[in-house]
Amino acid sequence: MGSIMAILPDHLLDNEHEVLLTLFESGLDDLYFRREMTREEILYVYEHIPSRFHNRFIFPLTTAQWRHETGFKRYHVKEKQRGVEGVYFEQEEIGDYRFSTAIHDYSDMKTLNDRYEMILVSPLFNSISKSGYTAMAASERTKFENNADSIRKIGLGGINLERIIQFPEIVQPFDGIALVSGLWQVANIHTTFLKIRKLWKGI
Repeated sequence: MGSIMAILPDHLLDNEHEVLLTLFESGLDDLYFRREMTREEILYVYEHIPSRFHNRFIFPLTTAQWRHETGFKRYHVKEKQRGVEGVYFEQEEIGDYRFSTAIHDYSDMKTLNDRYEMILVSPLFNSISKSGYTAMAASERTKFENNADSIRKIGLGGINLERIIQFPEIVQPFDGIALVSGLWQVANIHTTFLKIRKLWKGI
């Protein structure tokens, strides 16, 4: 049974924390706060979303400077930050943290160390919101599908309910899916999530 990640847009959602709480309670596995955040914003999340969901958060690597105030353990590494993750942590503690990153070319897999718990493989489909951002070639996508590495591979890019229905052969080989516009740019976020959960997880 694959996982479902949501990636927040660069702007605040209306009633964002209420929306997120509803999604977590409905089975959202991971949430990536893509936008850069201030200390005050990080602490607001820490204080207003129940601690039982905190292990589902993924934050930008730059927010690790406040890790001791929150206990958050999972951070997303941008391409230009790969290989220098350690500058954000003390050497003796870095093993306590887990990282994710987005990969567009299979050859980039060799740059990752064993602290990476997942990669976001993108784009699986043409972008919903970005004009000209086209799907990765099938030949490149299958390299990820056939890789037996233990790192979780999450499909990202242009995924929505309709495409999961129409092209199951593209999404099913992955360990999970990540939703962006396919979740936030819909009339009813919760209803759409429940339909995707039913289709993806069978529950």
